[in-house]
Amino acid sequence: RAEKELRDKKERKAKQEADKKLAEQKAQADKERLEKERIQKLLDEQIECPFCHKKFNKEKI
Repeated sequence: RAEKELRDKKERKAKQEADKKLAEQKAQADKERLEKERIQKLLDEQIECPFCHKKFNKEKI
């Protein structure tokens, strides 16, 4: 019985560590996705000068 409790405890600890690692990976993926969305939004908001064809951010104009 003690062996079963010890094994269960180890399994719970391993599951907690796996869940923690999964949560960290998800947080990192969300952070990367948000950064990509932010950059894409900035690129989408750029306008091109009709004369020199240089691109500018709308906020600077």
